[in-house]
Amino acid sequence: MQASKYIEFDHSFNDDEKSLASSLLSSCSLNNAACKLKLGKYFEASRLCTKAKVDPCCVKALFRRSQSYLRTSDLEKAEADIKRALAIDPNNREVRLVYQELKDKKRQYFRQEAEIFTNMLSSMG
Repeated sequence: MQASKYIEFDHSFNDDEKSLASSLLSSCSLNNAACKLKLGKYFEASRLCTKAKVDPCCVKALFRRSQSYLRTSDLEKAEADIKRALAIDPNNREVRLVYQELKDKKRQYFRQEAEIFTNMLSSMG
């Protein structure tokens, strides 16, 4: 936490140092996001992953953010992130596991919606 605060507010870096600082800040944000996920603070985790995702191809940021979206039932955003992560690294076991979890949760969600819809129709007729 301290490292990220120092880097964010120190503007005396040259170009090479700015690049290294950006990388360090991204790492700090992703580590913090991992902690927030374990603590159940999913909105904070997704915010930190968004902040860390300087590189649009950062699989770790996409992966962790998709986990936080999955836990808050924002299935569309979770799917977008996990599919991008899979496109970048299709052999990543953890990413594939979260993708399977997402598919299971979507299946469960559609099943519940179908039951609700069926109940509504049966009560009308």
